[in-house]
Amino acid sequence: MDTIGGILATLTIPTDTGGFRQLLDRATSFGKVLAFGVEGTGSYGATLASFLRRAGHAGSRCAVRCTFTRSPSFCESQ
Repeated sequence: MDTIGGILATLTIPTDTGGFRQLLDRATSFGKVLAFGVEGTGSYGATLASFLRRAGHAGSRCAVRCTFTRSPSFCESQ
């Protein structure tokens, strides 16, 4: 999403490290990433959130419905 909520792109990826890397590469191709919103179920959301943390993106937990924040963090479904 851009700063006013417009969709910049869509991407379908495999649910593995290679796919997560594709997602991160695509996101950073638009510029500095301020936040990731991860609304996944079960292990998919947890695995992606863990990958993003290991890639240096700070994390915080929020409810299943993520809302955009201005802090450099991402939401993780619980």
